[in-house]
Amino acid sequence: MAKLYIREGTGNWWASFANPSGGQTIRRSTGIPCQKALEDKAQLKANQMELEAWASWTPGGKTEEYLYDEMMVLFIQDTKPGRGHFDNIKQLTKYFGGMRLSEVGAQQIAGYKRFRSHVSDGTVRRELSVLSSAYSHVRVQYDWKAENPVTGRLPKKSQPKLRWYRPEEAKAIHPELYEELADYFLLGLATGMRRGELSGMTVDRCDFTHHVFHFDPDQQKGRRHDTLPMNQTSYEVAKRRADESEDGRLFPFEYPRKAYMAAHGRCNVEGATIHTMRHTFASWMVQHGVPLREVQDLMRHASITETEKYAHLAPKTEVQYLHSVVYRPGQGLEVIDNVLQNHVVRGRNWSGRPDLNRRPPHPQWVVHTYNS
Repeated sequence: MAKLYIREGTGNWWASFANPSGGQTIRRSTGIPCQKALEDKAQLKANQMELEAWASWTPGGKTEEYLYDEMMVLFIQDTKPGRGHFDNIKQLTKYFGGMRLSEVGAQQIAGYKRFRSHVSDGTVRRELSVLSSAYSHVRVQYDWKAENPVTGRLPKKSQPKLRWYRPEEAKAIHPELYEELADYFLLGLATGMRRGELSGMTVDRCDFTHHVFHFDPDQQKGRRHDTLPMNQTSYEVAKRRADESEDGRLFPFEYPRKAYMAAHGRCNVEGATIHTMRHTFASWMVQHGVPLREVQDLMRHASITETEKYAHLAPKTEVQYLHSVVYRPGQGLEVIDNVLQNHVVRGRNWSGRPDLNRRPPHPQWVVHTYNS
């Protein structure tokens, strides 16, 4: 007889019973809410599911009729995906939710592409890649007999449009940001950190003695420990934020998109996002003749091919040095410091703080008045 159990986070009774093929135990949702009054009903459903699985089994044949939802529950619980993957799964579930895996094939993948035709091919590619990963996960970890319908059907990878800040754009944006966000902007330009790395940076990962930032695997795209040297700008900004921190984090926000983009609107700067800071960090270095190998190291790219998308920005007089494997450590960070000092925060004290009276107030400091 099938066993009932509760899977945390699903809200339904789940059934567990022996696999007719002798493989890993089959676990499936009954679809019945996890209420004591419905336990007998759930048990009957579980027994029925077990009988159907055994009745449909043939040696060497397909035995399970799993649901997309069951696959995603296991994938999420086992891999603990980040926020980006959760957003992708949310979109996938709008279309594939409730489908049996045996129903998902070429037509359904094509249908999903049409369903998401209002977004870029790159977005659809990322979403379907998550679906492919989920299929691979249950095949390997749970011995599910489910053919991956995404194989060979991902949209072609297009070359993304490269957007970076010109120094005059960065100079215009900086005083339009409230104090913490202005420091966030400077630190992003000075280090090339990704948004999650910037927002998640804590005081204990800032080594002010050895002038190094430390990154934990859960912060890294490549899931590995890594470090990044500090230059003058990043040292002073991080030190100031660390001294003012109340909770051990450098910044009191996670995703300051609204205020960040509002400042761009006031400056008439278009086509940029928070990730543009990272592109700018690499672009400024290449534009000043820093070899790609050093840019790769500072960007923490796993492959030089990721860095080569900036190669066309190199000045013609420096192209011969662009692919040099020998470089002077620190050259790239000096370049960034010089650009920031001479073009972005020029005429202000070196801490990077312009006249705070020119800044918009912090959102928490706005005083609302109401007419009585």
